[in-house]
Amino acid sequence: MEDFNTFDDVQTDVVDQSDTEATEISEIAEGDDTNVAPKAEEVAKPQQSAEENARFAAARREAESQAKALKAQNDRLMQALGQYGYQGDPDTIADALFAQSQGISVEEATAQRQAAEAENAKYQQLESQLETYRPLAIKALMAEDLAKVQTVNPEVKNLDDLGSDFFNLMGALHDPILAYDALQAKKTRETKPIPQDIGAVNSSSSKEKDFYTSAEIDKLTSKELDDPKIFDRVMKSLAKLGR
Repeated sequence: MEDFNTFDDVQTDVVDQSDTEATEISEIAEGDDTNVAPKAEEVAKPQQSAEENARFAAARREAESQAKALKAQNDRLMQALGQYGYQGDPDTIADALFAQSQGISVEEATAQRQAAEAENAKYQQLESQLETYRPLAIKALMAEDLAKVQTVNPEVKNLDDLGSDFFNLMGALHDPILAYDALQAKKTRETKPIPQDIGAVNSSSSKEKDFYTSAEIDKLTSKELDDPKIFDRVMKSLAKLGR
């Protein structure tokens, strides 16, 4: 008759099965990363320096101090007015004082104040709209002025490239072409002329001109433009040329 140790057999089976399952789980954990949830990357939070914290804290304390001082002044003022029979919020008291000084009713003073507030609100709204559309209008006007200047010199790609002198001349002449021509005349006058050879000097006519073409204006030297008479004739010629 065979002896069966039932407890030992069952215990051995359980131990063996547990070891097998633990081994399988370990193998899955080590060999298969697809089932493991990725660890979320920690995003570093921007930290303020001690100097920044101190500066913000000082600004906050200053604002709180000013707010308390204003509140204290307002409370004292309201208490003083209350002793003379003026009660209510600041607007109501202000209306009563204004009505008394102007000899009108409180209702009329209130109506005037509300009308002024409405007008101010309307003005603020218009100012806000202007701030929005002003850059667009300036951009459109500059594009129009650039197109006009390009009819004289297509090489100009941006009015800003002409410098502050161009915009100063625009403010005085209110015409982009005249401003551009005046700017070119100024540059020509300030540019050191190239000395002419003797033949060119001898061949030049000494007769004074009353009218200069665009080509002749471009050929004038700074020394010639320094002559007030020549410069005056050049400006008159520009006006006749419509430039």
